[in-house]
Amino acid sequence: MKFVIIFLFSLIVIFIVIFIIDAFNSFNDIYEIKNTIVEIKTILNEMKPVNQSYTITAYTAHKSETNNNPQKTAIMKKPFPGRTCAVSRDLMQWLGGKIYIENIGVFKVNDLMNKRFKKQIDICVPTKSYAKNFGKQQNVNVVFLGK
Repeated sequence: MKFVIIFLFSLIVIFIVIFIIDAFNSFNDIYEIKNTIVEIKTILNEMKPVNQSYTITAYTAHKSETNNNPQKTAIMKKPFPGRTCAVSRDLMQWLGGKIYIENIGVFKVNDLMNKRFKKQIDICVPTKSYAKNFGKQQNVNVVFLGK
């Protein structure tokens, strides 16, 4: 009986130690992410925007706003709200790369807009009401981060 109690107590101590180590690693990851964000902001402050006259709009991955297959982008990836964007065809060279949109965030350029648009970026958002509230933002700084 004494052995069983010691064994169970040892297991509890081991689980507590594992939990503490895992929590420490999570805090360490958060610290590394914070440092990465600071580095990105520093780099972006040193870079000049590609062009200051881009128009930013929002869309959802629904048939009414896209082509017949809204779950596939131009590079055959699934669009993710808040992470994916489409660009006008004059910016086609950005396809497959990443961009930073000032005061909005970093997006993966996975899709192309209709050919009638020029100098425009359409970010994927979760709902139509969010897209409508986002509206049309003009003269927004955008930096191409590369592929």
